[in-house]
Amino acid sequence: MKTLLSLALAIALIGVAAAPGARAEEPKDKAGLAKAVRDAKVSLQKGLGASAKEGKPVSAKYELDDGKLQLSVYTAKADKFSEVVVDHKTRKIAKA
Repeated sequence: MKTLLSLALAIALIGVAAAPGARAEEPKDKAGLAKAVRDAKVSLQKGLGASAKEGKPVSAKYELDDGKLQLSVYTAKADKFSEVVVDHKTRKIAKA
């Protein structure tokens, strides 16, 4: 019985590791993102705080959207996840 449980756990872990959506997405333009982030006035921590009125902040990242820097914060509220875009210069919510 213990061997069967260990085998089932091993198969489950292999499935999770092999799942394409299980890994974080790498930015396509790392150099462009690094250059754009220098102009950001709002830290990730402050972005998390600014999004709190939209739900519990779970994670945040800077990304390039159509070549423009964007601070995306992912929040949880009532068993739903949402993306909140925080203005990286003013700390105001640009999109909820």
